[in-house]
Amino acid sequence: MLTKTTKTILLVEDQAIIAMAEANILKKNGYEVIIAYTGEEAITIASDNKELDLILMDIDLGKGIDGTDAAQIILQSREIPVVFFSNHTESEIVEKTEKITSYGYVVKNSGETVLLASIKMAFKLFNTHNKMLENERRLNMSLEGTGIGLWDMDFKTQQVYRTDKWFAMLGYELNDVSGSIDFWKDIIHPDDFEYVIRETEKHHKGLTDYLKVEHRLRCKDGSYKWILNWGKISERDRRGEPLRALGVHIDINERKLAEESLRNNEKKLQSIFKAVPIGFGLTSNRILIEVNERICSLLGYSCEELVGKSTRVLYPTQEDFEYVGTVKYNQIAQLGTGTVETRWQRKDGSIINILLSSTPLNLEDISAGVTFTAIDITERKRVEEALQISLTKYQVLFDSFPLGITITDQAGNILENNKQSERLLGITTQEQSTRQIDSKEWYLIKTDGSIMPPEEYASVIALKENRLVENVQMGVVKKDGEIVWINVTAAPIPLRDYGVAVAYGDISERIRYEKELKQSEEKYRRFFEEDLSGIFISTPEGKIKACNQAYVKMMEYDSIEELLSSNPVEHYDNPQSRIDFLNLLRKKRKLTDYNGEMLTKNGKKIHTLENIIGIFDKNDILVEFWGYVNDITEKRNAEIALRNAAAEKEALHKELLHRVKNSFNLIKSLIYLEREKIKDPKANKVLENIEMRIAALAQMYSILNDSGVSKKINLGVYLRQLTDTLSLTYIKNHEKLKVQQFYDNLFTTTRSATSVGLIVSELVTNSLKYAFPDEREGIITISLELIDNTVNITVSDNGIGVPEDFDIENSTGLGTQLVYMLTKQLNGTIRLNKDAGTSYTITFPIDE
Repeated sequence: MLTKTTKTILLVEDQAIIAMAEANILKKNGYEVIIAYTGEEAITIASDNKELDLILMDIDLGKGIDGTDAAQIILQSREIPVVFFSNHTESEIVEKTEKITSYGYVVKNSGETVLLASIKMAFKLFNTHNKMLENERRLNMSLEGTGIGLWDMDFKTQQVYRTDKWFAMLGYELNDVSGSIDFWKDIIHPDDFEYVIRETEKHHKGLTDYLKVEHRLRCKDGSYKWILNWGKISERDRRGEPLRALGVHIDINERKLAEESLRNNEKKLQSIFKAVPIGFGLTSNRILIEVNERICSLLGYSCEELVGKSTRVLYPTQEDFEYVGTVKYNQIAQLGTGTVETRWQRKDGSIINILLSSTPLNLEDISAGVTFTAIDITERKRVEEALQISLTKYQVLFDSFPLGITITDQAGNILENNKQSERLLGITTQEQSTRQIDSKEWYLIKTDGSIMPPEEYASVIALKENRLVENVQMGVVKKDGEIVWINVTAAPIPLRDYGVAVAYGDISERIRYEKELKQSEEKYRRFFEEDLSGIFISTPEGKIKACNQAYVKMMEYDSIEELLSSNPVEHYDNPQSRIDFLNLLRKKRKLTDYNGEMLTKNGKKIHTLENIIGIFDKNDILVEFWGYVNDITEKRNAEIALRNAAAEKEALHKELLHRVKNSFNLIKSLIYLEREKIKDPKANKVLENIEMRIAALAQMYSILNDSGVSKKINLGVYLRQLTDTLSLTYIKNHEKLKVQQFYDNLFTTTRSATSVGLIVSELVTNSLKYAFPDEREGIITISLELIDNTVNITVSDNGIGVPEDFDIENSTGLGTQLVYMLTKQLNGTIRLNKDAGTSYTITFPIDE
């Protein structure tokens, strides 16, 4: 193939004459020339003619595209030197061409010499550029798999040239990167910046032979990549200032990441060795060869104290030592390794639990050494023991819990149940284990007696909806027909393979009580509504909350509703009466048989007998009161009439007593007048005795008249007045004869009092008249006592006494016979004591 020696130039000029003149100059100097008069024509020729060596391009090409646009289009499809040839010298036109890869700008009329020199320079630059591209291509090919990007730094122009591999290494495109030195500084990692700049300045100053630093550069995606920046100042000026530097950026990211990972793994491993509670060691023939710090800390020894010692030092007893040797080495013989739980003894004597695992270095020769690990399981053993205790407690609690408990799996199968569940459900644990919570074998009913479907079971709802279900009441119908009422609560169990826990308690008694309460409430309601007495519930403020029909009728209202809408204050003739009533209720809290007055709806005043209970809050404030009321108007009127009649009767009785008393006194006076006329002493004495006895009767009626009581008489008062009257009548010298009286305060009927009065009158008169002759000194004593419903009356004197043969039962004297007969009339007895005078004791039951 012949080498082409003549260069072909495409001349682009819209002026034909100028084009011909310029073409002649070029041809005269040995160039072949092809002329294009428009930009479009130039593009076509450049595309079709591959023999073109240079384009001489005018800028202003008339109506079509201008020279700069045509040059850009041509350069997109091929590499060819372009020299702009134009009359324009304006800066904006020149700057426009600088944005295009061109090899010169020649102003027209600069002369033939300038034009030809510019063309030659363009060819030279283009050839040099091609050689550089080829060298770069070859270098890039050689570095393609190395991860090395080249850079060439020109300190004079402050520009940096970088190879394609450099761009690819960091993910940049050519147009992403500025050619200035500052761009390189901008993408250095902030943490590496000062170090890189410091090392770079040291090399610039000649302090180092070359620059070699590892640092991170920012990639296009924002991430950072580790590179080795290795370069050298290749050219300096006469003052030693750098002019040019060459170097490479080597991708060491994977290596750095691997190194970092290795360092992290080493740190992790060291941390694990320090942190894990595992002891490591090596023994030979059960002699400690090596131990780590964990072994020492476990036992409280230093490494020096343990190494070289028999492992016997680790065990509290010979039995522990031998047991471990036997079990562990048997395991090694069978499995190649051995593990056993044992006890070690610390230096301070305390015991710790150890999980000991051993593996020989050489199974064929155990004497070569055995590695072992030791884990302190003291806490684990303690927890296990505590857990076992807890499980035992749980089992005891589970079995003895007063509620029935059932545990299911996630499918509703019954896994566990306690003893109480057997009693409540009426089936054994074995039977329950064959059922599910919604099995058809269950016979459960609602509180109304209807059958409860499975979808309403608390356990089924809790399992299906995974939520707590509380207080579902149901009846369990056992095989024998007995119904046990239970209250059920079910909750999900947050453990794998478990479903729900169901707890249920026996509420049969409560259900029975509730039924009885309901019946009681019904009875109370009927009692409330049907009671013949008025019943109401009211507030202190004046609101009747409830009442029965009897109260409505009593208050003369037409209906309960009408009465409830009334104001209770209007039921009082005097509003102060209600205020006084409420104050009394607040004080006493309840009123029993309270007499009140109320006004009916029609204004009629009625008298009431009320039993009121106050209801107080926690602050002891009366909030309402319940009343039970009876209309006692008719009863009260009858009582008033009865009292009036009784008063009239009493007045009549008093008048009668007064007349009887006067009649006795009249009779006594008549006897006295007759006695004064009779001269016969015996007859006179008889009349005197009769007069004395009438006086005793008159005295009793005088007391009855004065006391205003007609049925009962104070016996002590009566006897004292009677005795005092007799003393005044018969005692002439009160200095010599004394009368002592001792009376209990007791009441008896007038009938008994009449007999007692006559008895005492006879006995006292006898003592006054016969016991002390010739005005002898003496004492007469009268006493009245009540002992155990028995009246004791004693009349005694210290006088001359009665004859030895005196017998009261056989006495012929009228007075003595009268005493004896009156005593028998009282159902009593009489005793005579003749020692130191005379003493009569009369005893009879009290007549009340």
